[in-house]
Amino acid sequence: MITTYILISLAALFGGFASAAGGGGGILTTATLLLVGLPPHVVLGTNKLITSANAFSSATLYMKRRVLRLSTWIASMIAVFVGAIVGVALACWFDARTLSILLPIIIALLALYYFFPQSRVNEISSAPSRAGKIINLIVSFAISVYGGFFGAGVGLMWPVAGEQCFRLSRLEAIALGRLMCLITNITALIVFMWFHQVDYMLGIVASAFGFFGSYLGVHVSFKLNPAVLRRSMASMALLMSVYLLLH
Repeated sequence: MITTYILISLAALFGGFASAAGGGGGILTTATLLLVGLPPHVVLGTNKLITSANAFSSATLYMKRRVLRLSTWIASMIAVFVGAIVGVALACWFDARTLSILLPIIIALLALYYFFPQSRVNEISSAPSRAGKIINLIVSFAISVYGGFFGAGVGLMWPVAGEQCFRLSRLEAIALGRLMCLITNITALIVFMWFHQVDYMLGIVASAFGFFGSYLGVHVSFKLNPAVLRRSMASMALLMSVYLLLH
């Protein structure tokens, strides 16, 4: 039991740090929760509790710095809220046996993806056009459906979408990702709680470490290369996923 708490807490600490600095920390906590033997639906629900604390810590700090104009993203936030509910409903539709096979495969694929360099656009921020707003809604809904269903890696999808689709600067894209992750995670967490799929004690302890990790990640995000963090995290998650698939 003590070993379980130590492993999850360390994963949450490093995952929170990596998520705040560039996104994707949920892949490590999800893999660790599976590794210690929690049922797959409880893994998803508990991970939402952990990542909610991570997202809250970093999102509030970015908002205090006024990196984004929130009024521009209200419609997208609503789309994220609806998408997260749809994602959880989809996750609950799968049985535990199917999820126990599916989750390690998704983790492995995401981990492999993290090893490839991510393309960047020029750091030019501009208000979205009318067509751009429609694209924002579609992309926001699609990402949040995945976020509600699984979640690991969604913190990386938002910065990529922010730069590639929304034409945001890197810092704005990361701030947007933290805000949308917060909405997705809290919405999904409430639904998982309704279905009694959350290990509260383990989640609360790990959340404290994740919160601290996110706080550190925000303050060093200007100095570190997020690709290095993601690849380090992906290496550990990939090893865990291979172990889970073989056992």
